[in-house]
Amino acid sequence: MSTVGSFSGGMDNYLDLAADTDLCVALARMLLAASRLESDLRTYLLLNQISVRADATLGTLAKRLRAAKLLSNNGAMVVDTHRRQRNYLTHRLYDLFAARIDEN
Repeated sequence: MSTVGSFSGGMDNYLDLAADTDLCVALARMLLAASRLESDLRTYLLLNQISVRADATLGTLAKRLRAAKLLSNNGAMVVDTHRRQRNYLTHRLYDLFAARIDEN
């Protein structure tokens, strides 16, 4: 198991990655795809007469889909995995490069 601060790249690597146009474009595309998925899931729920807030996030949408039996167990696993990965990239990536969290 790694310890906090064991990520070998550190802040210098973060700055290099932030300057990497290809990486930044790929991350932007990932965020756009995640946003589209959330939008499409909201639309799907509304088409099935299930009310949902316009600002509902992926976790809330997944709960609504499960409660309405509109998401299979496999589908739930896929959505949950996507949610965790998206959240990590969105909310924790800087902390990883700043050695504030464990690498996982």
